[in-house]
Amino acid sequence: MGRETVLFFVLNGTGLGIQLACIGFTNYALGLTDKLASNVALLLGICLGTLFSFWSYRKWVWIAPTASPALAPAVFAAEQPPYTPSGAVTSARGTPAQRQEAVDIKSPTA
Repeated sequence: MGRETVLFFVLNGTGLGIQLACIGFTNYALGLTDKLASNVALLLGICLGTLFSFWSYRKWVWIAPTASPALAPAVFAAEQPPYTPSGAVTSARGTPAQRQEAVDIKSPTA
């Protein structure tokens, strides 16, 4: 399992714990066991758990990649592969310039 998967389950479990803690606090600490109090505690717990999940994902799961140090232009150019135009085909028929000359010779002039 990847790092993100483990963090996903751990942080979601923590969010669920926050929700259950709100319900438990309402029932056991405050002694409110009616339906309205339980529903308000559930709604508050869902809101707090969702805010925790959002914050924790931004903090620990969706981490921006670290920037690598800038390279000097000469070093950067040396690391790049040679440029080949997207339509260029290197084959036995010649270079792109030679094929263009053949097309120019064949095309009628207006």
